[in-house]
Amino acid sequence: MEAATSSETNAIHRDVTGRAGVTTVTIPPLAADWPWATIVACVKRHYATYDLRFVEHEPATGIYLEAVVGGTGEELGWARNELFGIAAADNFCNITERGIAFSFSETHRQVARRVDELCATIAHEIGHLVSLEHEGLAQDAMSYVLIADAGTKGFLPQLATCGPDPAQPASCTCNPGGMTSSGQRLAHFIGSPSTETVPPVVALERPGDTAPPTFEVVATAIDDLAIAVVVVRLDGVEVGADTEPEHTRYRIPVRDAPEGEHVLALIAYDEAGNATTAESALTIRLPACTIADDTCPSGFACEHEVCVEHGGGCGCASGHPAGLGLLVLGLRARRRSPRRRL
Repeated sequence: MEAATSSETNAIHRDVTGRAGVTTVTIPPLAADWPWATIVACVKRHYATYDLRFVEHEPATGIYLEAVVGGTGEELGWARNELFGIAAADNFCNITERGIAFSFSETHRQVARRVDELCATIAHEIGHLVSLEHEGLAQDAMSYVLIADAGTKGFLPQLATCGPDPAQPASCTCNPGGMTSSGQRLAHFIGSPSTETVPPVVALERPGDTAPPTFEVVATAIDDLAIAVVVVRLDGVEVGADTEPEHTRYRIPVRDAPEGEHVLALIAYDEAGNATTAESALTIRLPACTIADDTCPSGFACEHEVCVEHGGGCGCASGHPAGLGLLVLGLRARRRSPRRRL
């Protein structure tokens, strides 16, 4: 998977968009407020039981599939917010060599569970490149049903009708009049990954048992083959991930964690899907301080006997935070959801 700051492609876009004259487009970089490492880890988990290797930089040689993430779809000639994604697939009967899948991040901005939904779109569009067609089972990654409505998404082994959702059954391309199964087709066309079962080793370096609301998790992880990703969860909720270590050291920033007692969990996944979890108790609190003896961590300043981030302007007295202002943005619900398309 490529995460380039911009991506240029060639005349293959004419086959994708059906608009004559489109030969080269530029997809803008993924906005900084999208948690890229978390999204990559999520897509990898969708394909963890299949023999696919994901990288984030374009290989110098060889045949590979490319997933481009960013933009609105307007870059390819579609109306803004018209599509979640689109894939340049030869057909649904085999793997499309050198195929390209586009997932439009900005179309997902006002969607419930937007990070999960963008992950599902990327997995869905890659699925088209590796022999999968639309599937009517709502929980299958190849359906149009939003993850907020389906509850979960995955490549499921059971047979289902073809078509974008349960209400729109269609004839299957490769099995006219029959049914399909994304899980069975992936097992047939891609196969299973390495069967090695040695789990990775993961250890927390920092923080210790206390941290301010914004902090960095530093961990080491090693495996007999290769680490795929290290994920951080706070009370069971994923708050960050890292797929590109400095040797064996992984750094995951965590922002705006609520004050109080928590359980911090590190989960290291190797390329074969084996996982190891390390948990520790963590207390989140704003450090106490005095103006005369400023002991606040880097990036924080002492204000009213409490360490706050620079520019935070927290009106605090004796370490007790004052009421916080809450800005609520009203979002108008769309009557029709964007689509995922071949």
